[in-house]
Amino acid sequence: MATENYDGSTNWTRNFTFKKDDYHFKQMQSQNSNYNNDQQIQKNWAKNIQNFLSGNGKMIFDTHAHYDDEAFDQDRDLLLKSMKDNNIEYVINVAASLKSVKTSLELAHKYEHVYAAVGVHPSETEELNEENFAWMTEMAKQDKCLAVGEIGLDYHWDDNPEKDIQRKCFEEQIELAKELNKPICIHSRDADQETFDILKKHQQLLEHKHIKY
Repeated sequence: MATENYDGSTNWTRNFTFKKDDYHFKQMQSQNSNYNNDQQIQKNWAKNIQNFLSGNGKMIFDTHAHYDDEAFDQDRDLLLKSMKDNNIEYVINVAASLKSVKTSLELAHKYEHVYAAVGVHPSETEELNEENFAWMTEMAKQDKCLAVGEIGLDYHWDDNPEKDIQRKCFEEQIELAKELNKPICIHSRDADQETFDILKKHQQLLEHKHIKY
């Protein structure tokens, strides 16, 4: 997997996942002693990534998108319909609020290649009361919901909900993921240690699920 992370006024992640028949570091080491040479390994990885981006390799799985955002209102349908022609096989549209839980699932049901992650971003956790959490739980049970997210902690902005509220909602949503046997998608900003401590507390999830961080 090759990952690019951008940090600034806009944060986003793109993941390019190689299928099983592609080179992996350990496979290259065991199958051919020449691959023990770091330079040769780097050349092969560079070639694989170049093939991906040029359309000659395997398809891309975009694991974190927000195509329900109003920025895509003018061309959303055109963009999503063009994905496979541009080497993107699957997309997970990640919710950040109760409203985007609904819109993410709507996209997932409208487009065969789009799936959803259902959850509430730490900056929106004040809206997550008992009634809303019960509704969100039912939404997360849908087949086209692949994960719970994005959830976590964000201590960067002064007007974000109180830390206690963020921590409580983070843990409740981790428990939801455990209950539904689904992975989680984490948002963490200026809260790395507390995020790690909470994940360590829920070590069972770490041992048995994939966590996108």
